[in-house]
Amino acid sequence: MPKLTLKFKSSVIQIYTFPKDRTICIGRRENNDIVIPNLTVSGYHAKIDAMGDGYLLTDLKSKNKTYVNGKEVSAVLLSDNDSISIGKHTVVFNLESDDRPEPGPRIDMDKTMALNVDLPLEGLRDKKGDPVKEASQAKASGVLVFVEGGEGRFELSDKPVSIGKASSNDIVVKGFLVGKVAAVIDKTPKGYSLSPRNGLAKVQVNSRAVRASVILEEFDSIKIGVSELQFFSNMNEPPRN
Repeated sequence: MPKLTLKFKSSVIQIYTFPKDRTICIGRRENNDIVIPNLTVSGYHAKIDAMGDGYLLTDLKSKNKTYVNGKEVSAVLLSDNDSISIGKHTVVFNLESDDRPEPGPRIDMDKTMALNVDLPLEGLRDKKGDPVKEASQAKASGVLVFVEGGEGRFELSDKPVSIGKASSNDIVVKGFLVGKVAAVIDKTPKGYSLSPRNGLAKVQVNSRAVRASVILEEFDSIKIGVSELQFFSNMNEPPRN
């Protein structure tokens, strides 16, 4: 069972313990397991998953990045007593003695970790507990979750989804310069494609303005005006309130 100590500078704010098989979500939003209410922290900033005998820390494409022992990481297997820097806060990761593996080289997964969509689905189950079949994977939907400037979630499907200021849009976002239809998301053979449409407010993906269609990737941040949404597959959606 891992123990996580949330600190600000030298002050301990709270100590958390979680079951070994629990995904631990860290971020600014209140439905995270570890909530850090600071503007330097993304709504869903990072997560920790049990992986074999170890624990994998993954940065969720956060704006200010995640650091372990002072080094920026995208995904890394944690070691006992690692210091995880998130915004201005620190989370110290500790293992109980029974969970500590034999010492070995640190595996940094920043450049080597990739999701293989051709892996067999044996062992995976859906929300009802039924085995996941290959056909259901092909039809897997995406989910958009409001981080700022709105509330709730929107499940994507095969139909185009419009985003903009007009109330007729599927997703209504805020901002004086936002267009009536600022962007449209379509499902394509390569994944969900976001296309900017109109308005003076630039559509940004991961803080970069986009002028042409882009394929959304897991944990991408979409900002339009004062509203920000984050894209998840339906299998990796963060916990709800």
